[in-house]
Amino acid sequence: MEKDWKKSDIEPPAGLFIKVLNRIEAEERIILLKRRIFIFSCAILGSSIGLVFSFDFVRKAMITSGFGDFFSLIFSDSMIVLNYWQNFFLTLLESFPIIEAIFFLGIVLLLLQLTKLISRDVKVINIIKANQYGF
Repeated sequence: MEKDWKKSDIEPPAGLFIKVLNRIEAEERIILLKRRIFIFSCAILGSSIGLVFSFDFVRKAMITSGFGDFFSLIFSDSMIVLNYWQNFFLTLLESFPIIEAIFFLGIVLLLLQLTKLISRDVKVINIIKANQYGF
């Protein structure tokens, strides 16, 4: 009683091989996207910590330069500010800590960019999963 294993009455459905390859490719893409999300999440954590320190850095630089004192003159002595507005705004510009503000805004922009990238990757994962499960 020897069976002939080469002959089989069962045939795989048409296109099964392509479906399996597409599913494997989708799973590999999801794994890569999850890795990117993890890396971007760590970067967001780091830039959030950096944001706190850079904000404190800007705050201390504004206190040291006297920018807050000059700026408060707008509210306390507005008539003097209106009379000497050109000199007042030059004084504000000279006392503003530009380097520290650029550093702070750079971290804010990095944080926003990382958030955008994470949300895009999560959206792609959701689209892939919805296509797989027919939602």
